Formats: sequence, C-alpha cells, structure tokens
Amino acid sequence: MTKLIVPFSVVALLLAQSGCQKLPDQTLSSDSLTEAIPIEYGEVVGVTPHGAHPYQAVVWLEKADKTIVAIRVDLARNAVVADPLLTIPRR
Repeated sequence: MTKLIVPFSVVALLLAQSGCQKLPDQTLSSDSLTEAIPIEYGEVVGVTPHGAHPYQAVVWLEKADKTIVAIRVDLARNAVVADPLLTIPRR
C-alpha cells in the first residue's frame, strides 16, 4: 500500500503542475492607460481584486467631501470599465 502512495503522489503533482501557466505581466502605468480615471472621482485610497473577473481590479477613491467611490479597471485592456461601480456618500 505505501509503495503506491509515492508514485501516485508524483503523478498527481506532475498533472497539477502541467495545468499551471504564467500570467502575462499586468503592470499599470499612467502612460499605458487608454482611459484615465477622472480627477473628480478623488484620490486613490485602495485597490482590491474583483472576485468575479480575474483581470479586473476595483479602485477605491475618496472625494474631497469624504464620499467614497469605487470603479473597475480592466487590467487586460488597461482601461476603466464603466462609470462608478459604487458611490458611498458621507455625512
């Protein structure tokens, strides 16, 4: 029984490794963005991955009046996906 564990483990490891592939470099720079984030959305306070879309990120911004705005950025196209995804007003 123990003689079979090692060969099966090696085969499983090789199969798992063969399914892996290197992702393309997703470095963002201000020169590479085809569509800039409007300045009225505010200052960037954070960036999180978008769970449903692996090549998209959510950029969290804060306006001068402390309103929080979230927008999606498509890293594959280097562009802003749409209008604000979420706007949270502050009092």
